[in-house]
Amino acid sequence: MEPGQNDTNGKASVSEEDQRQLHRELVTLTKERTRQVNRIKGLLASQGIKLSKIELTFSQDLEAMKLWDLQTVRSPALYTHVVSPISIGQNY
Repeated sequence: MEPGQNDTNGKASVSEEDQRQLHRELVTLTKERTRQVNRIKGLLASQGIKLSKIELTFSQDLEAMKLWDLQTVRSPALYTHVVSPISIGQNY
């Protein structure tokens, strides 16, 4: 048998498959986080707010942000669309 091969005819062992699944899950969650961050940035950009990064204090910072017309972010619909994903995963 060659180095790096196992004796199960090319099938991964349980521990190898567990590692692969963990990696797949990490990739999936990273893509989902990126999608959510881009969605939030896009919603805010459409209202005249440009962000380079979403910080951990984003929920509190949002209340102080000003829209293109210098009003605060008070629209319940916009606020809900922006804050809900953040409250699920605070580490964006």
